[in-house]
Amino acid sequence: MGILAEQLDPVTIRAQSPDKTVRASLTYHEGLLVRIKPGTIATSTPASLAEQIAETINRALRGFRTAGQTIFEREHGEAELERLRATAEGRALRPYLDALADLSAEATGARGTVTVVWKSNTCSVTVHEHAMFASETAVSEDINDAVTLAQAKYTVEAARLHSTLVEPHERRHGADT
Repeated sequence: MGILAEQLDPVTIRAQSPDKTVRASLTYHEGLLVRIKPGTIATSTPASLAEQIAETINRALRGFRTAGQTIFEREHGEAELERLRATAEGRALRPYLDALADLSAEATGARGTVTVVWKSNTCSVTVHEHAMFASETAVSEDINDAVTLAQAKYTVEAARLHSTLVEPHERRHGADT
């Protein structure tokens, strides 16, 4: 495990929706867990629930990115990332990072109540109409399932992009990564 991963290991980011009906926690090892407050579905529409879920997930993601950036800057200084980007290796990574910015992955939970689209550093959510007849626990589990599946798809595609865009450069230049 790298230094950044070791230092992110104990970090837990908690987020809450603006209306306080959805909560999320995000850790390095457990990933993202979303919970919907009991009684929320009865007072929500699919669109309003999806908005609260997406906002909560994105708040947790922003918090985790901020924690990672803070740790990196504390370890290496604020200017280090810019310095690394200016190196030959950093310039070689640019096409990969640009491709990651356009990458998205979509997944639907096992119950089919929720679909998540993972794009770059944000998440969008669709709550399907039949979710309004399920329990908050069931929909929460479906959200977590859909997020996990979307992240897995995103990771596979990111690895494919890495093997296509970065590894050939590393082989040509003898880089170790």
